[in-house]
Amino acid sequence: MSTNINKFIIHLTSISSRFFELEDTLQSLVKQTIKAQMIIISIFIDTKVDNTMKNMIQNKYPSIHIQFLDKDMGPSSKVYAQ
Repeated sequence: MSTNINKFIIHLTSISSRFFELEDTLQSLVKQTIKAQMIIISIFIDTKVDNTMKNMIQNKYPSIHIQFLDKDMGPSSKVYAQ
């Protein structure tokens, strides 16, 4: 019998002004003893974030799925992004 005890998804939302403040959170999530099946971050992108910043986070954390949103819907962005 197979158990799904460790199968869970972590989904965070953020905004571009907090883009670089995610570093500690991302490192912590990646280093967890019990790994999430998937980690998703939805970030609302405005003119403050350029392609260099987007590529930096995607290259540094390839195991994390990052969704860049063009519409800020607050915490409900988790649902909107899917």
